Amino acid sequence: MPHALSIVIAPSCRLRWLLAAMGAVLAAAAAGVAMAAPGRYRAAILAVAMLLAASLSLLHAALRRATQQRIDLSGPGQLHLTVQQGVRPDSQASRPVRLLPGSTVWPRIMVLRLGLDNGRCRTLVVLPDSVSPEGFRALAVALGTGRGAVDASSIAHKIL
Repeated sequence: MPHALSIVIAPSCRLRWLLAAMGAVLAAAAAGVAMAAPGRYRAAILAVAMLLAASLSLLHAALRRATQQRIDLSGPGQLHLTVQQGVRPDSQASRPVRLLPGSTVWPRIMVLRLGLDNGRCRTLVVLPDSVSPEGFRALAVALGTGRGAVDASSIAHKIL
C-alpha cells in the first residue's frame, strides 16, 4: 500500500547538546560538593555519588549511537513505524502502530505514544530540528485530522 506521508525523524541535535550541557553542569556540581564537603556535610560522598551518577546518565544519553525512525501514514490513516540504524527509503521493515491516549502535539514539540502489536508502548519525541519544517507541519496536521487509526481524541493539549 502506498504511503501518503513518509517522514524520517533524525535524533535532535539540540536535545543532545542540552543533555551534554546538563551532564557537564552536574559533574561540576559534584566537583564543587567534593571540594567543599570534607568538613561541612555528613553525606558528602553520597551526594557526590548521586551527582556523578546523574551526570554519567545524561552524558551516556547524549553520546550514545542514535537511531533514525520513519513514520509512514497511509491514505486511510494507518501509522507504520520503522526503527533502524540507517533508514533507507527502500526498507519495508515497518511495524503497524496506533496512536495511544496521552500523545501531545504542540507547536514546537510532539510526544507520540505509539502502541505496538505486541501490547508494548513506544514514546517518540519529535522536535522541529528532528525533521524538516514541512515534515513537522505535515505530521502535525496529519495527526490532528483524526482519520482512520489516528484518533484525534487521543491527542492531548493539541494547540496548533
